[in-house]
Amino acid sequence: MSKSKNNSLLKYLYYITLFTLAYFLLFFIWNKYNEYRKIENFTGGLPIMSSNKTGNIFAWVGVILAGCLIIGIFHYFIKETNKKNRINKAASNLYKELSKTWSD
Repeated sequence: MSKSKNNSLLKYLYYITLFTLAYFLLFFIWNKYNEYRKIENFTGGLPIMSSNKTGNIFAWVGVILAGCLIIGIFHYFIKETNKKNRINKAASNLYKELSKTWSD
């Protein structure tokens, strides 16, 4: 896999993770608002991961934080790949220019 294809794959994974995290966050907030209006046991409207309601909230906050961590990792790799590509391109351009002057 070439570097540009690898970088575009990382970008796609980054955006998929970002939109999935945004979906869960909006779903969490919207259901929290609806639960406050209904005055029922608050689970956040999300699937129950824990037997008590507070544990369920902390479990989903953990999922959201893990998603943020994954997004941060993708962002770091995309940024580093772009930096390496710019350095490689600048080095190859410098080599081309120097080889032209040496051949003259």
